[in-house]
Parts: sequence; C-alpha cells; structure tokens
Amino acid sequence: IFKELLWLQSTSPVKVRFSPFGLRNLRVLRLDDCSQVTEWPISFGHMRALQHLHMGMCDQLEGFPQCVCGLAALQYLHMDSLKRVSVLPAEFGQMTGLRYLGLALCAQLKALPE
Repeated sequence: IFKELLWLQSTSPVKVRFSPFGLRNLRVLRLDDCSQVTEWPISFGHMRALQHLHMGMCDQLEGFPQCVCGLAALQYLHMDSLKRVSVLPAEFGQMTGLRYLGLALCAQLKALPE
C-alpha cells in the first residue's frame, strides 16, 4: 500500500520534484499545507495510475498545473485556496474520469472550461 499512497505536509518552502518512474503506480497523493509550492514539474503528469489528488492550502500556486489534465485515471481532485488561479486550461475538459472536483476558496477563478 505504501507504493500507492503518499501524504506530505510542509509549511516550509519546498520545491516539489517527482520522478516519473518512482511514482508511476501511485494511486493517492495528498499534499497538505502547500502554501510554499509555486509550480509543478511536468513529470507530475507521468503518474498515470493516480486516482485521488488532494492539495490543501495551495495559495501560492501560479496557475493550474496543466500536467494534471492528462491524468486519465484521476477520479478525485481537491485543490483549495488557489488564490492566484483565474482560469483553468482548456485541457481540463479532457478529464472525463473525474467524479469529484473541489475548488474551495478559489476567489479569482471566473469559470470552468467547457
């Protein structure tokens, strides 16, 4: 189960780096107190088995991580406090397996793509 679940919590400045090979079987990724994360690496999109993504307090994230849109297995997406995100990428509509979307406290977000 530890190869399928990763839960990180950090209030310190952190640069998130994921190896596309080391976490390709990851099913659940939970990041709490992500207030210092400003961007996501492209390799994040290589976690093809990811079904559940929860990112809490992501208030410094510059734009919605476009690489998330290519995660076909993703069913649950919860990202709160996206204070710097005003639009979601057009590719967001490709997330056809998504069953739950939580975007709490996203004050700048104007609309969802079609």
